Amino acid sequence: MILKTMTPEVLAIPGEIRSMIPPYPAGFNRHRELLPSQANLFIDPLASAQGMIDFSLGLLLHPDRLARVIVMEENPEQMGVSQMLLELCKHVGADYQGPGLDQQVQFILEKQTILHIAKLANRSDVHAQIKAEARWVLQQRLATWEKKLGNASIHAEKAHLQNLMDHVEDALDAHEEWT
Repeated sequence: MILKTMTPEVLAIPGEIRSMIPPYPAGFNRHRELLPSQANLFIDPLASAQGMIDFSLGLLLHPDRLARVIVMEENPEQMGVSQMLLELCKHVGADYQGPGLDQQVQFILEKQTILHIAKLANRSDVHAQIKAEARWVLQQRLATWEKKLGNASIHAEKAHLQNLMDHVEDALDAHEEWT
C-alpha cells in the first residue's frame, strides 16, 4: 500500500496548488510547519517530495521492521528482505518520464531509495543478514544501471544514472557507518 504513495503523480505538488501558496516573507524564520525548501523564499516542490519520500522510506526500511521480515521468511508465502528491496527498487526505478517536474521527482525517488538501502548496508546497528542483502541488492542495481546508462538518450537521465552508480560504489566501498 505504501508503494502507491511513492510515485511522481502523488509526490509532486500540482502546479495549481503551488501557484496558490505565496512566497515566504523575507526574514520569516523557518519552522517545522513549513515545507522543506532549497529555494529560499519560494515553495520547493522537489524538496517537499524528498521529505515525503524520506518519511515513507524511514518507516518501510526501518531496521527493526526488516529484522521482523527476516523472522517471517520461514513462511514461504512471505516476501524476504532481498525480494522486498528488489521490488522497491523496481517500483521506484520505472522508466523515466519526459522532462519536467515528474521526471525530477522520479529521479529523487530513486536516489533517496538507494541512499536508504546504502545506509542499511553500512549501519553498525543493523542485523548482519539485512546488511548482506542490502549490499547484494545494491550490486544488482549497479549492474542494471550500467546497462541502462549505455542506452540512455536524455542527458538528465545519464547524469542521474551516473550519480546513482557513484553513490552505490561509495556505499559498497565503505567500511564504517555510512551516513
